[in-house]
Order: sequence, then structure tokens, then C-alpha cells
Amino acid sequence: MLHKKLKVRFNSIPSVNKAFTLIEILIALVIISLATTALMSAISSTITQIEYLNDKTKAHFVAQNLLTSLQLNLLDMKLANGKMHGTRKLGLRNWYWTITVKTKALENLANVEIFNIKVDVAKADNKNKVIDSVTSYAPIYKN
Repeated sequence: MLHKKLKVRFNSIPSVNKAFTLIEILIALVIISLATTALMSAISSTITQIEYLNDKTKAHFVAQNLLTSLQLNLLDMKLANGKMHGTRKLGLRNWYWTITVKTKALENLANVEIFNIKVDVAKADNKNKVIDSVTSYAPIYKN
């Protein structure tokens, strides 16, 4: 008798659908694709900046090495007004450099001239696009 009273009817419980609809899945995919696109764009921009800074650092090394060679008279160039150019290899790349020298006499001191030495460095395959430029000044005392 007791089991007759506890009879449960399963058909009377309303069914609840717990699956995602197609629209919900499509919206989730759109959100994921937008987030992935933004992330890939940020990564691409970072890689481009790293490559640029790597090139700029190496070009600066080339310019500093040329100035040091010039100051130690290791570079066959007489300091006078004019230009000199050439290539150097650093970091598996050839670098095109140009040294420009300008002379300026000091008004207050008759026996001293200042050389303005400017070194421009570019990639050898694109000589017109200067990556780094270094300027130095050297006093020259005349007798």
C-alpha cells in the first residue's frame, strides 16, 4: 500500500533544455576570433619593433666603431672637408656608412679648428634610408 502512494510520474516534470543555441555558439566564435585577431596584431607589432631596435643598435655599433677607428687613425682618411663611404659587416649584415667632415674655425682662438664628424649608417641593400647617425667633434690644434 505504501508504494502505491509514492508513485512518481516522470512525465509531469517539465524538461529543461541545457544545450547552447546556434546563435550563442556563433556569438562566442565571433568574440574569440576578435580577441585572437587583436592578440596577433599586437604580437606582429612587437616583432616589428624588436627587428627595428635590433637594426638600430647594430647600426649604432657600426657608427661608434667608425668614429673610434677615425680617432685612432686606423681609418685611412685625412680629416678635411669632404665625404667618405664604404661598407662594414656586422651581425650577418652588410652596413653602408658615410662619414661627412666639416671644418669650422673658432673665432676666439686663431690656432684651433673644430672638425664636425658625422657618421650615417644604413643597410647595404637600402643605402638611402639612414638607420642611425652619430656626430662627434674633434679639436685640431694648428702650429
